Amino acid sequence: MKKFIIAFIIILLAYCDVIFPQSGSSYTRLGLGDLTLSYSGRKIGMGQLGVSVADYDYLSNINPASWYRINKTRVEFGLGYNGAIFSDNQQSKFYSETDFEGFTFGFPVSKPNGIFVALGLLPVTDVSYNIVQSYSALDPQAGDYSINFEGKGGLSKLFIGGTYELPFGVVTGAQFDYYFGSINYLSKIRFNGESGFPVDFTKSYEISGVGGTFGIISPDFSKLLDLNLISDLRFGVSFATNAKLYVDTVITSLAFFSLDTLNYGKSKIEMPFRIITGMSLVLNKKYLLSLDYLYQPWSKYSMSGNQSGYLRDAMKVSLGFEYRPEKALGLSFWEEILWRAGVSYEQTQYKLNNEGIDHYTIAGGFSVPLSQENFLDVGLQYGIKGTTEYNLIKENTFKLYLGISLGELWFIRFDK
Repeated sequence: MKKFIIAFIIILLAYCDVIFPQSGSSYTRLGLGDLTLSYSGRKIGMGQLGVSVADYDYLSNINPASWYRINKTRVEFGLGYNGAIFSDNQQSKFYSETDFEGFTFGFPVSKPNGIFVALGLLPVTDVSYNIVQSYSALDPQAGDYSINFEGKGGLSKLFIGGTYELPFGVVTGAQFDYYFGSINYLSKIRFNGESGFPVDFTKSYEISGVGGTFGIISPDFSKLLDLNLISDLRFGVSFATNAKLYVDTVITSLAFFSLDTLNYGKSKIEMPFRIITGMSLVLNKKYLLSLDYLYQPWSKYSMSGNQSGYLRDAMKVSLGFEYRPEKALGLSFWEEILWRAGVSYEQTQYKLNNEGIDHYTIAGGFSVPLSQENFLDVGLQYGIKGTTEYNLIKENTFKLYLGISLGELWFIRFDK
């Protein structure tokens, strides 16, 4: 139990000191920002989804039904490095940021009934951009000036949920999600001439609300096929409900060394539902393959009843692979490593100049066993988002995620 307490302290310290340089995608100024589908190096290396995959040693945040196989108390947390090269028709720039990605904790309640309880703190969306545009003033005495558009923040969620195994091997899961977060949009005007005064405008959103996530995983259909090569053939579905979010908005200005509150109000955000479907199978008891599809109608996103003309329905298709060696005595260090790879195509929710922004990724990763039930997970991903055509920005993205997954026997009842 000592290692769990130490890990929890590390988590709290890391979460209280997440102050790193930016920047993320320039498109995150639209809507609620980029969607965070996984906090783990394990899922990053497999294309981020895997809705039908139920591991014995991993707490997935995609489908709550996937926890039912875990037979030990587990705690997991991750760190992520995100870098990107932003290019237009004239120049390119590189930005990066490092964040604590979240943590989960869970424990089995009843193994015969597939009851497992989990809770955690995870990111949901991310807003992180910094754009500078230069202009020539109409008044020659004012000189040229620049406007800096900056955004930072996003949504997170606290969740608690559980699983239950129904007859015939059907597994269900459900979780309660509490969303919260803040997003700050800052506009700075800077004049090069001596007669100009700096002006700052800030719009701050404080967001909170509730939602739910439900999941189901089918029984093993490979038993019906009676094939020696294929095992653990399953289908899975995860559904996140619409979330009604309440927003406190404050607009302030800083000009002539005076800070003024221009407006204060309350509004509502309607975040659309999300559904993920997929299938997975194991070949030769070592090779896991998963195929998944995600859909979320962001065209229905609204704030105070007003929909955005810059958002469209999001869709993602991913294919994942994992090699997991069979456990045996006498294996060397390299023979115990779990290897992963994945590819994905994402039709993001962003739409600018009547052009949709698409995202293509290729990923890989591995898990190093620290002991029989503990792992260090590493995930790498390279992606291309957007285009330099139509006055848009092309982003070459890089992700490096590290995760720690620890398992231990708790709550053991001893016979007297």
